[in-house]
Amino acid sequence: MSSAIERLAVYIANLFFLTSDTNAPILKDKDLTEEVAGWWSFVCVIQKIKIGVLDMVFLLLCHIVLFALMCILHLIMLIAF
Repeated sequence: MSSAIERLAVYIANLFFLTSDTNAPILKDKDLTEEVAGWWSFVCVIQKIKIGVLDMVFLLLCHIVLFALMCILHLIMLIAF
């Protein structure tokens, strides 16, 4: 796993922990099993996948929306408590 991908996975897992107060282990796609998939939350890092430009744009938009939602949830938690 490259260091940039590893840092991003840790960042996402930490954001998840901050917003939900539960941990999300970081797994590689080859380590994913049915037992692990039964967990409520985890970050899965997929390696060596070829995707097109439109797929990359879609993934980028998904990440931006996810980040915005997590920020909003964090702000709501700060205001509520």
